Amino acid sequence: MKAVVCQQYGSPDVMQVEDVQKPLSGSKDILVKVSVASATAADCMVRQGIPI
Repeated sequence: MKAVVCQQYGSPDVMQVEDVQKPLSGSKDILVKVSVASATAADCMVRQGIPI
């Protein structure tokens, strides 16, 4: 599956789209399929190391 991954703090340039393994669910877990997600201003602030 595809995921946006940030390995460090910084500008949007540090975000990389990568192929990652599908997570495994345990015996008491469920796996939810997400079709669409968004990034908010708070997400951008956290990525830049700005406390919210």
